Amino acid sequence: MAFVDIVGSENRLKRSQDQSSAVWQELGSAVKTANVVAGPDGSISGGKVAFAGATNSALMQAGNGAMVSGKDYTWSLWVKGVVGGETFKLLISDGVSATFSSEYTATTKWKRYSVTKTSGATNVGAVQIRNATTDTGKEVYIWGGQLEESKTASSYKLTTINVITPSAGSDGVWEFEDSATVSNTYPDSADGADTTVAGGV
Repeated sequence: MAFVDIVGSENRLKRSQDQSSAVWQELGSAVKTANVVAGPDGSISGGKVAFAGATNSALMQAGNGAMVSGKDYTWSLWVKGVVGGETFKLLISDGVSATFSSEYTATTKWKRYSVTKTSGATNVGAVQIRNATTDTGKEVYIWGGQLEESKTASSYKLTTINVITPSAGSDGVWEFEDSATVSNTYPDSADGADTTVAGGV
């Protein structure tokens, strides 16, 4: 058990705030509209998704970098209800199997939601926000999608035509791993030296 250096902050999605882009695909008769509401940052960059009356009605992005078997990936998105009370789910796929979030209920305030999956395959993945029920006429605002190799959502990284994939440790992020060996080290904030950590110490 030890602290290990993990992949630095990244965003594997393209056009993270631009739902007008073709990289965001409408499924099951969902309809997307870009730049219709102020996002959490105050800019008119929040999009809208209108779901059809089916649970496979969704907005999807796929194909931006292969997931690696055994690694954890987190898909996060800011969501706000048009009227409040709209239910939805997030989905993350490794190209072989999919993991769904629990059923979320949007409010009239922006909130960041996420779902995490341990990839079971080395394959190109995909993410979705989708209708949680077969209700019709349901609409939600969305902003700031992010897919990253992590067990949790990190600070949001805006992307345009390119994804953000920094090298391991580029932002000094470390995490505790039960399976790590004593050879793993972490920067000692007290003296700047590398300190070996073992046995949960």
